[in-house]
Amino acid sequence: MAIKRVIYIIILLSSIAVLTLFATNPQAKIKSNTVVNNSLLPTNYEGKIILHHTAGSPYAEKIRLMLGYTDTEWLSVIAPSNSVERPIQQKLAGGYSRRIPIMQIGSDIFCDSYIITEELARITKRPELSTSGSSTVVKEFIYNEGTHRYKFFLNSLRKMDIILAYYKNMPFKEFRIFIRGRLKAMKGANLDKMKFRTAVDERDRYIEHLNSMLSNKMFIFSDSNPTLGDFSAYHMIWWYYRIGKTPIGDNHLELKRWYNRMGQFRKSNGSDITANQSLKIAALTEPRDIPVSMKESVNIGKTVSLLPNDYLMTATLPVNGILVGEDDTRYIIRRETPETGVVHIHLPKHAYGACL
Repeated sequence: MAIKRVIYIIILLSSIAVLTLFATNPQAKIKSNTVVNNSLLPTNYEGKIILHHTAGSPYAEKIRLMLGYTDTEWLSVIAPSNSVERPIQQKLAGGYSRRIPIMQIGSDIFCDSYIITEELARITKRPELSTSGSSTVVKEFIYNEGTHRYKFFLNSLRKMDIILAYYKNMPFKEFRIFIRGRLKAMKGANLDKMKFRTAVDERDRYIEHLNSMLSNKMFIFSDSNPTLGDFSAYHMIWWYYRIGKTPIGDNHLELKRWYNRMGQFRKSNGSDITANQSLKIAALTEPRDIPVSMKESVNIGKTVSLLPNDYLMTATLPVNGILVGEDDTRYIIRRETPETGVVHIHLPKHAYGACL
């Protein structure tokens, strides 16, 4: 009898602890009428941001850097490098699972770096880290980063350099799966091609331009704090270094100082949790309330199938579900699976950046 009473007390205290955890964090609401088993959740969850990412993704590095800059605690789920085999992310984000990074808060799933940075800016109360909170000059800079500059960074690298760089960081078996997945995912993708020499020349001009913009300044658009423009410029240069190339020469001292300064914001790799734990967190929570202003569209309640409208569109599978929110910049899609329960997937109307 005494043993039964002890077990009952332990279960009761565990349930109260989890309920308190969600009640004190408005970003992750516990589902009503749910029997909570505390052992299903990581002990350090506490409603934190969960980032699904890969080590080599430049867009993921951009978000990791921003999380460090804002001193935001976060949880890490390393996604499989083979983009066509991400079963956990597929359950959470549907067809968008082929792309990285994906940010999760409870059962709200945020896709594309545009949506993710908007959320980070809102959560951390730093509007300068969002596109919507940026000046016209910074917005134009960010737009060019997303629509043009990635092309000459990508095309100024020889394909063998990229293959060897990834092979160097992977066991052979994983590398073979990675390549097979990339070939399958990229079939039919509308990649913007540019001649190698043209791309190199444009890259070098851009590096020179950035160096001059940073003359006597700590950051590109400010001498006090970085803006979203700094993080947008940083991640492709970082990727170049990861591939094993050195885009910044000794004659670009201002740019080199800025790059090192930005790199110091990277304070953590997050606290690891398992992919299955991220599923359980989604299942035990319910999506946040949708603003009334996002429920006025005539499309609300319709079953939709959405694809990103960028160069990787054909390499991404559709996100299918019911439209439950829409405004000028995003859609919110409701999906439900036995493993996750109801999730809300936040997608941009205009894709800005993500990797396979």
